[in-house]
Amino acid sequence: MDRLRGHGWFTLHAVQWATGTDVDHLAIGPAGVFTVNSKRHPGKTVWYGDTAITINGSRTRHIAASQSEARRVSRVLSHACGFSVPVRPVISVVHAAKLTVKGANPPVL
Repeated sequence: MDRLRGHGWFTLHAVQWATGTDVDHLAIGPAGVFTVNSKRHPGKTVWYGDTAITINGSRTRHIAASQSEARRVSRVLSHACGFSVPVRPVISVVHAAKLTVKGANPPVL
């Protein structure tokens, strides 16, 4: 993600909330604002449909968590800027053995 910096992007990593949780990555640039939720699933089979992500067949909360995180960042940035700042959630799957994506319009990139 740091390679985006030379192309008009600003990136932050491990942005801490007061609760102790964090935003894995935040990217702000020409295409908008994105929260990136990194998920390491080494050697696992990951399936992403319209409403769910499964890891080796087990349903996860990755989509809901990513959407919640983006809404929270949007509220904070909108308040600080004084105007609405839309934030798009992204999930980055790392080291999966197999990744299958089904669906034309996923709620999270």
